[in-house]
Amino acid sequence: LEDELEEGPTLADLAGACSPATRVGLGALRFFVAAMASLISALYILFGVMYDTEESRWIGAMVFGAVDAPGLLFAAFQAPPFAMVAVVALRDLLRQVATTYATAPCRKRAIQAAVAVLMWLMTVVVVGPFATNPGVRGSAAALLLGILFVWTPGLIAYAWATAPLSTAADRPIVRSRVALLYDKYFGLNGKYFGLKVRGTQLLSITLQAWTKLPLLGAFVSVHPRLGPFAHLGAVEYYDEGGSPSAPIFWTIFAALVVNALYPAVLLAQRDAFWSRGAVAFVDAGLDLVYSAVFFFAMLTNGMFAAAFPIWPLRTLSLFYPTAHVVFVCRAIEASEADLAARRQRAHDVEGNAEHRIRARTMMALTGRVAAKNTLSLWKGARFVASALGVVAVALVVRCTDRYPLGSIPGPCAPCVCSDAGVLQGCPYHAELTDQILWISGRGVTAIKKRALEKNEGAIGVYLHENVFETVPAGVFDGLRNPLTIRLDHGALSELPPGLFDEIGPLRFLFMSHNRLEELPSGLFDNLDDLLGVGLHNNRLQNLPSDTFHGLHRAIGIDVAGNNISGTIGAGTFTNPDLAFVSLAYNPVRSAEAG
Repeated sequence: LEDELEEGPTLADLAGACSPATRVGLGALRFFVAAMASLISALYILFGVMYDTEESRWIGAMVFGAVDAPGLLFAAFQAPPFAMVAVVALRDLLRQVATTYATAPCRKRAIQAAVAVLMWLMTVVVVGPFATNPGVRGSAAALLLGILFVWTPGLIAYAWATAPLSTAADRPIVRSRVALLYDKYFGLNGKYFGLKVRGTQLLSITLQAWTKLPLLGAFVSVHPRLGPFAHLGAVEYYDEGGSPSAPIFWTIFAALVVNALYPAVLLAQRDAFWSRGAVAFVDAGLDLVYSAVFFFAMLTNGMFAAAFPIWPLRTLSLFYPTAHVVFVCRAIEASEADLAARRQRAHDVEGNAEHRIRARTMMALTGRVAAKNTLSLWKGARFVASALGVVAVALVVRCTDRYPLGSIPGPCAPCVCSDAGVLQGCPYHAELTDQILWISGRGVTAIKKRALEKNEGAIGVYLHENVFETVPAGVFDGLRNPLTIRLDHGALSELPPGLFDEIGPLRFLFMSHNRLEELPSGLFDNLDDLLGVGLHNNRLQNLPSDTFHGLHRAIGIDVAGNNISGTIGAGTFTNPDLAFVSLAYNPVRSAEAG
């Protein structure tokens, strides 16, 4: 250990010991992880800001649902760890570029600048549309601009400022005895490397299988087919159209199976390329599947709560593989530098009979691992059985009621209905924190009062094209962030008083093409934020002058195609922001001034 403390590798050794292909691979891994982690940290802040702003709360609700805590409080805990990973990965990348191109300063600076600009542009592409949205004003707009011009540039600047300069390339890396002991026993060339790999991979399989398989099973059950991002909330893809979502589930499942098999296959090889280098790269690749593939699959399909988890286990299942890639890259560099140093040291003492060649030096000289350090067949089989057993337990315990082992019961899947068509609840949407409840065209005959329980964060409830005749009082109570409720094209003939009294800031309400003959007094009194209401093609016979008085921000009211007769009283449509009113196809006799 004393010899290694004095003769440790330099920063230049880390870059020079790796082959060009390895350097390119490490650079690509580091850039991808840095960019993704920086983006995740910025988006946590973005959604936290949106959740705490009344006008845009529904956007933040896509991640935070209906939690009582401030969104920025969650962001304060979630964003910094990913920001730290981004800084470390970017700093390692800038150091790698600086030492690789130490003799070509112009090329070095150009590559480093390109890396920094590309990272910033990725954040601009995602956050920019939110910052330029006219509905985002005041402190929210200032914070979003802060993400673009302070947070992300700050991460880049800090990584750049703390990255080692090319002038430090020949400076030996100072390592503690603890680090050297770790490398000796558990490092990539260490004596118990195989044992460490089996232990960490078994823990990783357990974490990923327990958190991702039931989540993705619910996702495929609720959204068996997927459409383009632009159709989110506008078009439902369930039985037809779009593309199947099952491949996302099976991609993660296949990664778990590979994770269970590859240690037993590769660690049994004596060739160091397979039992050491290949193990590290496969490990990094699987980490990218667990983190990047899962993250972007959820993000691009509107599952924002899955892409940005806020609860401990799910957060760990995203953070751990993201951070682990950074340390795998470091381990690969350190291993190559260590082997190169050992080859040089063995050459320097060649002919010295008293010098004992150690196992790691022999690996450096021959490219082969000592037979005693390879994985035996029975230990490999034991690991495979244990790892696959963990996956099987996760499936049997947590996926029997969903894809791939089960299906959602009742005629109105993906929500749950009785055999008679009574809507019981939407537990799978609640598990996903799904922002849209598509319950349209399911033949729902009645709705249980607590049918929407645990979906208080939903921003859209689509109950149109069903056959229920009334809605129970209190069914919408507790909806914290509703944007749209659709009850149109059905058989509604009666609404209970106070139906919308305990609801959040609803924006759009559609109840057209039903059989409503009258509206309860004060139905809209607590809907201060409602922008538009559609009541056309019903059977309304009169329209009291105080019907819409509670709609202080309404810009559109449509009551066309009813049986409204007599006189429209003064003050019926005195809403200050009203821009559109339709009374077409009604036998209205007259309208009073005002």
